[in-house]
Amino acid sequence: MAAAFALGCIIVHPVYGASEIAGYIMASSVLYETGYDYGPWCAMDHDISTAWTEGMEGPGYGQSLFFETDPYTVITGGTICPGFYASEDLFYKNNAPTRIYIHTGTQEAYLDVTEYASAYQEGFSGFHFLFDEPLVSDGSVTMTIVGVRSGWKYDDTCISELRLEGYQASADTVPVRSDSTGTPHVSLVLPDQDYDGFDDTVGNPFLNPDGIGGDGRGPDEIATGTADPEYLDEMTQLKLTNIANQLYRLHSGEYPEAVTIRAGELYSYSRAYILNWYQSSGNDSRIIYNESRDWNYASEQTLRTIAQELFDTPDPDMDVRTLCDYFGASREGDRIRLNAGGNGWNDRSYFLEDPVSAGFIYGRTLLMGNVMTYDADTGTYEKVMVYYAYFNQDPYDSHIFRFDELYVTER
Repeated sequence: MAAAFALGCIIVHPVYGASEIAGYIMASSVLYETGYDYGPWCAMDHDISTAWTEGMEGPGYGQSLFFETDPYTVITGGTICPGFYASEDLFYKNNAPTRIYIHTGTQEAYLDVTEYASAYQEGFSGFHFLFDEPLVSDGSVTMTIVGVRSGWKYDDTCISELRLEGYQASADTVPVRSDSTGTPHVSLVLPDQDYDGFDDTVGNPFLNPDGIGGDGRGPDEIATGTADPEYLDEMTQLKLTNIANQLYRLHSGEYPEAVTIRAGELYSYSRAYILNWYQSSGNDSRIIYNESRDWNYASEQTLRTIAQELFDTPDPDMDVRTLCDYFGASREGDRIRLNAGGNGWNDRSYFLEDPVSAGFIYGRTLLMGNVMTYDADTGTYEKVMVYYAYFNQDPYDSHIFRFDELYVTER
């Protein structure tokens, strides 16, 4: 199989069987080979002789299928056929996923199928799995490769089938979860084991190196030399990365740790913290710098607008008040005097570097890069973790990107 790739595309695909969930499907990457189809729809066509095959260089850690559903779709389980089941020969020549990370909204699950990915089974039609508690879709489900069994010839990871089952509910009829504390973790009942996590040997579920050009262009645009119409300019990337950087600093403390930060979970203090950094960054012409007095100022309405742009905040008035109460800002008539130095540049041992790749996946802007540390003894920088930051583009103003989610995880 040729080591070429292309971004997946969205396609409407009919799903058969009363309990199967219908929707759109897309992939983070697809292997391109003349005369063959390895698109994401091949994982839902009830034909194990076809397979979605990721198109990234390397074993495919972090490559995903994105499945769009109606909101409040209850996902009770599904069927997976890991590997390329067109023949025993192709099964062993190619990689097969051993573990899949599934998440929707704040709920997640881990699927361990090492048994089925390791040995070819004649007549195998897929492993049917059931969640011990169902996932309730927020409109999309992401299924990411986090473990791989290597093929002896090709470094392409294949999934012949990965279908979801469940039923449609409403906001009033979705099942009540037993974990009243609101934990997002959902375990999965498997034969002879309960696997509810992944370790260092599994690989990184979010790292997607070099799949999207560092200048925001996809691999097809890079290959042909054409421009992406939604090209992310360098300044936009810098602004978005710095927002993610400050959130990580605020929430992770002095030492690196895996964190998940979602916009809906940020308190007003966190939003004001980023707003204070933002006003000091010099990247927004609406913030006026008074050189003679070394401070910035802006109207209160301007700050409300910026807070809304950054976070889609539910209470911009509160965020501005928090900015004044905790970060040295003060009202002077109809404008607010700001701390020009900002609060976000305190010295920390760990930081997020500029993204190594940027682009658009499933309707969101995606930035990926490394969490770095500086070794004073050797004078070198070391990559210790990776980050995966999402921003939503405003449908009415293409220059506005609102923070959505930040994942920081082990390499």
